[in-house]
Amino acid sequence: MKKRNFILILLTLCGIITAFTVVVTNTISTRNMRDLAINSSMLIAPEIDKPRASEEPSETKTPQDQIQEKVVANEAAAPTPTPLPELKFIPPVRGEIITPYSNEVLVFSKVFGDYRIHMGADIIADNNTPVFAMADGIVINNYFDYEEGIIIEIEHRDGYVSIYKNLGNAVMAPVGKMVKAGETISSIGDTGVFESNMPYHLHLEMKKDNEYIDPISVINE
Repeated sequence: MKKRNFILILLTLCGIITAFTVVVTNTISTRNMRDLAINSSMLIAPEIDKPRASEEPSETKTPQDQIQEKVVANEAAAPTPTPLPELKFIPPVRGEIITPYSNEVLVFSKVFGDYRIHMGADIIADNNTPVFAMADGIVINNYFDYEEGIIIEIEHRDGYVSIYKNLGNAVMAPVGKMVKAGETISSIGDTGVFESNMPYHLHLEMKKDNEYIDPISVINE
């Protein structure tokens, strides 16, 4: 009898201990899970935007402002172009001017024996005297005209074109040739019928932006 009671007591104590262990284990597990859930929610919770003291609200820029900013940035990045040297003209040949440029003023023509405008300047020089390019440029025309003889045209920058007429045929700068100021392009001749009863000379013309101007006025040597 005593032995039976002892066994019952022992079983009861084991049951109590087991139940207590289960309760304690569940309590600890619940706390751990709750803490884990809280920490996880803090990690995955969306960050609330808070204004920072160092940041200022950005201004809304119009498309025109954005374009202007790009233009200013491009101008700042672009290299400053090197200015071209001043264009200078030299005399194509040295000699006396026997017939000046007259523009719209009528002057007496020894060739035709009447008064007419003269769109160039006639410069006397000996036959076969070298004729020089007045400035750097490119030969754009080289041809023969029955009335005005052999003609060479040189295009310069800034809209200038120098025209040399009544040339000789000993030296002829070809079309497309790049010439330097002072380089020989031809020589004094007598190839124009209109100029044949005059002394050997160069008939010189000059255009600026396709308008005739006094060729002597641009010479700055």
